[in-house]
Amino acid sequence: MGTTSVVRVPGDYQIVARSGGVVIDVTTTSTLRAANTGTVTIYGDLNVIGSTTYINSTNTNILDNILILNSGETNDYVTLGTAGIAVSRGSISTLTNAATLLYDDTVYWSYDNNTSFRGIWEAAVGSGNLERSPTAVRMAAIRVGANSNSFNIFGQDNPLAVINVKGTTDYEQHVLDDDDIPNKKYVDDRFFNGNELARKLKVGETQIELRSNVVVPSDPYYNVSDKVVVSLGTTTNVVLQLEGQEAIFNGLTLNDTEIRTNQYSGSVNISVTPNSTGTFIVNSVLSLTNSTPGDAVQGKTQVYSTATIGGGGTGLYFVNTEQADELVSRKRAIIYGIIF
Repeated sequence: MGTTSVVRVPGDYQIVARSGGVVIDVTTTSTLRAANTGTVTIYGDLNVIGSTTYINSTNTNILDNILILNSGETNDYVTLGTAGIAVSRGSISTLTNAATLLYDDTVYWSYDNNTSFRGIWEAAVGSGNLERSPTAVRMAAIRVGANSNSFNIFGQDNPLAVINVKGTTDYEQHVLDDDDIPNKKYVDDRFFNGNELARKLKVGETQIELRSNVVVPSDPYYNVSDKVVVSLGTTTNVVLQLEGQEAIFNGLTLNDTEIRTNQYSGSVNISVTPNSTGTFIVNSVLSLTNSTPGDAVQGKTQVYSTATIGGGGTGLYFVNTEQADELVSRKRAIIYGIIF
């Protein structure tokens, strides 16, 4: 181990090199500025006064948890306009090619038409002026102050901008949590392209299904023609079905020419409230298709027409539990009245 030399002075100690520089060499070789194997230790504050400070160390460790830039500022803003960090990318004299994280104190932005907010952080690569074009900023979170009620990402400072996830692989497939923000393709897939959520709306055992011939035949919602099925209580209790030009309400089919029941032996009952004094009114010609009457029904009179015109001259018949006969025309009634 070498000897230690100590210099003690009673007051200030100055090294003055008017036309040159001062070198402190702590290497173990005789070659000046060889590989560093020693350490320069300064006990006390270090005050460097000059235009430029160069630190050529490979690793720099700083104990301070807050670095103060633009120290000595006398105004309540950054006099030079900007302050921040620049990473050299081939040019150390300007910011032309640098990657920067700069605080711009000349920018005013507004919130609720209040323009008293001043200063903004901007990240960029290859800047050099205030018209920066950042490539990417990565961070875990962006948050506003505790007293703010909203979070404005773009606003009037960039009114035509949109939030997108371009470059992300199948982002829509990763939207799984209730609090995930979906993109347009996720919405298209879920609704416009006929995902289960869009094809079937179900609450309890009541559901609405949309079926279409656009989807592949193996799809459970495929149908030869577009079709809407509404079930109440159970999937088999179909109360509404829309298909083609027909609408089926609980077994009753309606289209532009007819109302019919889908049951082979069923009846269509058109009535007012039971036991009321109301009447059923027909405001147009009532046309009866020739048919064969069924059996008489207790408490009902059935009216029907046939191709055979009998003595009544109408071909319009009735049947009940008491009798079956043909209704008589006015002309035949007069003749029968004269004869009988």
